Amino acid sequence: MKYRKRKRGLLFVRSARWVWRWCCVVFGILASAASKPKVEQEGNLTGVYNFRTRRFDDGTDPYGWYEEDL
Repeated sequence: MKYRKRKRGLLFVRSARWVWRWCCVVFGILASAASKPKVEQEGNLTGVYNFRTRRFDDGTDPYGWYEEDL
């Protein structure tokens, strides 16, 4: 009887570890996919800075916000 309880407890612990590791991997993948590269990492630093999109572009965005309001 003790052996069966011990085996169930060990199985539960191993299953819980597996689920925890799987969740960490999934959340890590989602977090890395959601992060946006910084402006310095994009490589395109020419043009006018668009404050709405937080990127440099050619300045023709009709909804663009090209001057910083203080």
